[in-house]
Amino acid sequence: MFLFTVCALITTFSQLLLAYPGLLFKKKASYKNFYILSDKVIEQNLQKRLDSIAFILEETGFYKEDKIKIIFCHNNRLAGLLNIISLSPTGAGFHHFSGNIYLFNTRIKAFRAENAKVMGDDRKLIEYTYQRFELDDILTHEILHQLHSDSMGLWEYKRKLPPPHWKAEGFAEYYTYIREKRKNENYDFRKRVALYLRYKDQFPLFYYKSQLLYEILAEYQTLSFNEIMRDEITEEKTISKLTQWYNEN
Repeated sequence: MFLFTVCALITTFSQLLLAYPGLLFKKKASYKNFYILSDKVIEQNLQKRLDSIAFILEETGFYKEDKIKIIFCHNNRLAGLLNIISLSPTGAGFHHFSGNIYLFNTRIKAFRAENAKVMGDDRKLIEYTYQRFELDDILTHEILHQLHSDSMGLWEYKRKLPPPHWKAEGFAEYYTYIREKRKNENYDFRKRVALYLRYKDQFPLFYYKSQLLYEILAEYQTLSFNEIMRDEITEEKTISKLTQWYNEN
């Protein structure tokens, strides 16, 4: 019983720390509906970047100008601690259920440096995805997780812990890059599907796949967000639809 109580207290404290991180991040700024915390001096051009991100978010139809808290973490030790207590996979950042968006700037730079070495089809497999590791894209992606939660309601979102992972990531990936893809006259969905089918058994293409699945449902099956979120829309059925569409087109 004592051990259970200690574990419950540690868990509660860690989640409160993630929800209210002001003690750990001394640099603060506010712009429009964005509230920024950082453990390092906040960059001067951040307002311009936030304007661009807000424009993308507005086009999704899910964006409301509620307060969005963004935490930039540059310290790797602190980033490691936050990852542990958040129970999130080690990566570039995460969306906490409190609505806070955490980004790990140093890791993002390191991932981008690795991407610079990638060539050929491997480079195509990170186009229009989170794994391109562009800071603005990652921030947009994580905010979209918050908008997804807002659209469903927090308790419904958490009840499904979150909605099937491919839907949560597919939604965020689709809307992060939809404007960029539509502006590119050379964008070819079929070629991207072909690339996925060629490499799906060789690489972990989760973000890439999830985006394709959301895209086939939203643009080719013309399903709404609420329709896509229905339980009967499963990953297996959607992969089947994607493969069938590819074979027929």
